[in-house]
Amino acid sequence: MEELPLLHTKNGYYYGTEKRGVWWKRYWRGGWLARGNSEMWANSEGIFFRRYMTKRVMHIPIQDIINITTGSCHAGKWYGAPVIKIEWEKDGVKLVSGFTVSWSKEETNKWITAINNLLTIKS
Repeated sequence: MEELPLLHTKNGYYYGTEKRGVWWKRYWRGGWLARGNSEMWANSEGIFFRRYMTKRVMHIPIQDIINITTGSCHAGKWYGAPVIKIEWEKDGVKLVSGFTVSWSKEETNKWITAINNLLTIKS
């Protein structure tokens, strides 16, 4: 049985994934390159998103997440909405994926708090 999401939004945006935290080195393997509007959700298994106009659900496993930060830019682009930056590791490569879940800092902070709580439970 699939776990229900702790958090969910249909108004998300995926900004891309940087390799080793360097904004001009984008991670492209396995469908991680394309930016776009997306549906996003989080639960104890990790962060999930599906870009609109695609069927593929992308997943960042909770055990691979190292840290979460916020900012106003990601992957060489500046955005007006708060950006959640998820630092994680895949196949020995440090990655940083950027997402927006809302224009509201309060809603963004709810996501950060909830994901940090999941990380605390993981450790």
